[in-house]
Amino acid sequence: MKVVSFYRFLDLVDTETMRDQLQTLCEERGLLGTILLADEGVNGTLAGSAEAIQAVFDFLQNKLALPNAIDGRWTEAGEAPFRRMRVKVKNEIVTLGRADIKPQKATGKHVSAVEWNRLIADPKTL
Repeated sequence: MKVVSFYRFLDLVDTETMRDQLQTLCEERGLLGTILLADEGVNGTLAGSAEAIQAVFDFLQNKLALPNAIDGRWTEAGEAPFRRMRVKVKNEIVTLGRADIKPQKATGKHVSAVEWNRLIADPKTL
């Protein structure tokens, strides 16, 4: 059994309808886990077959007209780590508690692992 965790910050509208569509899709595909939806994006962890999980990613890709494919952190599990499938609408997909922070609007500059290590080794870096 595959397990994947994923998220994407983006502007979502009509999260209630999307919740219902995702719940149905996940149940039809035999998936277990949790997907959170908010105005700021989607965050989830799913368990099931790779094909079923990919169907959810394809749905999100098509429904949201994403320029880049959704991918996540994949792992294997001998048995289901979840008991049920839930898709929930929340205020935030990652709790920051600050309405002024909009990760779907502005993020920091992406740096490679090598650059990151150089930055944190530099005592002048804040």
